[in-house]
Amino acid sequence: MNISSIIPVLDAASFWVWETSLHAAVLIALVWAAQWTGRSWLTPRMRYALSLLELIRLLLPFAPASPFSIFNLGKSFNQATKPQTNSETALPATVILAAPPPSERIAPRIAAKLPAAPHDLLHLFKWLWLGFAFASLALVLARQQSFARRVRKFPAINEPRTLALLESCRVIMRLKQRVKLVAAADLNTPAVFGFWNPHLLLPEDIGGRLTEAELRLVFLHELAHIKRGDILLNWVMILASSLHWFNPLVWLTLKRLRADRELVCDAMVMDRLSGEERRVYGHTLIKLADDFSVSGFCPSLAPVIHNKQETKRRIIMITKYKPTTRIALAALALLVILLGCFTFTRAAEKPKEPAKAIPPEATAPNPDRQVEDTKQQSESRQRGIKRLEAELFHENNLIEDLQEHVNRLRQELKIPTQIAESESVSTLDPETIRKLENIKIDSESIYTRLTMLSEKLQSLPRSELLHVLPTANPDTLLINLLEEKLKNERALASFKIELTPEHVEMKQALALQSKITEQINQRMDGVLAGIRAMAAAARAQFELSEKQIEAAKKNDLEAQMIFQPYFETKRRLETQKRMREAIAMRLSQEKIDAALRFRSSEQDETSAK
Repeated sequence: MNISSIIPVLDAASFWVWETSLHAAVLIALVWAAQWTGRSWLTPRMRYALSLLELIRLLLPFAPASPFSIFNLGKSFNQATKPQTNSETALPATVILAAPPPSERIAPRIAAKLPAAPHDLLHLFKWLWLGFAFASLALVLARQQSFARRVRKFPAINEPRTLALLESCRVIMRLKQRVKLVAAADLNTPAVFGFWNPHLLLPEDIGGRLTEAELRLVFLHELAHIKRGDILLNWVMILASSLHWFNPLVWLTLKRLRADRELVCDAMVMDRLSGEERRVYGHTLIKLADDFSVSGFCPSLAPVIHNKQETKRRIIMITKYKPTTRIALAALALLVILLGCFTFTRAAEKPKEPAKAIPPEATAPNPDRQVEDTKQQSESRQRGIKRLEAELFHENNLIEDLQEHVNRLRQELKIPTQIAESESVSTLDPETIRKLENIKIDSESIYTRLTMLSEKLQSLPRSELLHVLPTANPDTLLINLLEEKLKNERALASFKIELTPEHVEMKQALALQSKITEQINQRMDGVLAGIRAMAAAARAQFELSEKQIEAAKKNDLEAQMIFQPYFETKRRLETQKRMREAIAMRLSQEKIDAALRFRSSEQDETSAK
């Protein structure tokens, strides 16, 4: 196979990628607008369905013509990319009717309208596109093989309690596929690896970081990834990003798709949890995010924590989680159908009139007619470019007004820089909340332990308590008194042999023994009172931490209500910026096509001369 046979295929592939990327950009803008408009009622599953629609459009091999297509609105602009040459319109009817279908003429038409120079800028871009696409795929495959070799060396986890916990979670998720549990030395977050033979990778120190209840929630999240086939989806997204690597909207779309996928997995877990377990699930994500650090990417890996910034969004979803209603599902189905009809199609072709017999003399080339047709096409193209420039100018003015409004709201509401530059209105510091939660949990544990200890000790007889108390709660003074009592008992034993009960030393020893016994009883009462006091202090610390957490959440809610207008305007500004990028990209394409046609016409005139 020589290079001349590759060029037509490369031309057809690059034309399809460029056209698909432009059409997908329109769908991306519409989906973002729909997600922003319906952010109050769109559930995670619904947002994910819309994001998945964008991925399908990026890989759609063929778009049928339809009168409902949104691209009918810009048909006058698209005519520049699908011209009919004068030589084609001048052919006899018999030749036109015998021509091959359009699908078989894509590559020749593209090759015909491009300059023949081997170092042309457009040809260079095509080869660069192909090189980057293959290079990115090769890099991903190399990382996949490297990580797979490391996974094969990881030791399996055979601890019966952990395996039983995983099996119970697999039953809850109704997952038929078996999952192998292994210990990963160099991972800091649990993750699933592999599609055909999934492995659940756990960091070696996970037992010291998570309780059994928290580990169960992690298992449910990772099994949700396996049940949904998210590893296979990773490869599909890699293919899309490799083909459309030049389009920044595609990278943003795939990033949001990964974030929405985590929300869907969280929603699957939430459906199977009670109210208290949902709170623990949120705390577990915060705990894992604190220890998370960015590691190398692997396509067959689906971790619990993928991005630290997205964890806050997931926590908000958990606190406001609500199941999808039938009305919302019906609205989503209607929206998907409308978007599919509008963007999964191309502009409808005008019906061709029956070919009429053309006299032989009419088939002769008419230079004046060719010049006139070329002039009309150029004027039509220039009008389209001017309309796009006017639309771009309008978007720039609108963005400037929104930016001024955002700056004014920030000054009026006195929003701190740290909050203003974040994506969320929340003012909660995860580190502070985590510390308060740890103090609360520790205080509750200490209170429970001391209360149970105090009740147990008080239920014992005095004689038995005397032997148990020094071990249960060591006290130096009580131990010294017990040693002194034992020493005095030994002296009494010897005095009883050598002396009479009326002897002075015997009486002194008996009096000392009584005094020591009284001191021991007093000290035992003091130790028990001290245990009760420490339990009360732990209870007070627990209640204080609980009040501080509630106060922080209340202040955060008040801040959200105050700062909400600023963040709504800011999100609208970001949407308009994305719309401007789509218009600017379309304008650039029209200018490139105009320049290519101008060069082609110059070369035709030179050849004719």
